[in-house]
Amino acid sequence: MSTQKKTYIVIYTRYSSDLQSAKSCVDQEREIQDALSRSEIDHSDAIVIYDEAESGTKVFRDQFARIEAMMSAGEIDILVVDDQSRLSRADNAFGFITDLVYAGGRFISTGEGIDTNQTGWELRVKVMELHNSTTIRELGRRVRRG
Repeated sequence: MSTQKKTYIVIYTRYSSDLQSAKSCVDQEREIQDALSRSEIDHSDAIVIYDEAESGTKVFRDQFARIEAMMSAGEIDILVVDDQSRLSRADNAFGFITDLVYAGGRFISTGEGIDTNQTGWELRVKVMELHNSTTIRELGRRVRRG
């Protein structure tokens, strides 16, 4: 008898600081679930993971580390976010998503229409990584200047 490892749909949400609404994660979760339902992806057993008041520029976040561990263990079937910047605003998004795909997983950003099951996903993910990391650096520069 072969034992097959259980894999999960993982919904990941994040907001950046305690100055933002704690409802943000719940709002993102709802948007993701609506998009998955429209795509006819059964998410009834999805694991929902929140990172609250955690900057997307931080590489070490407790719940992000949980996702990394699940990915390493081959437990993620689909990782879904509302927006790729919720996963990361650092320069590591492309590498992380590529590792997920090579581990047999799938990445979906519902708000941006990114799906690693679609041809050309690599360019879209890389462009969004560049956009998100540049935007946050520019915002930081403006805040320090102001």
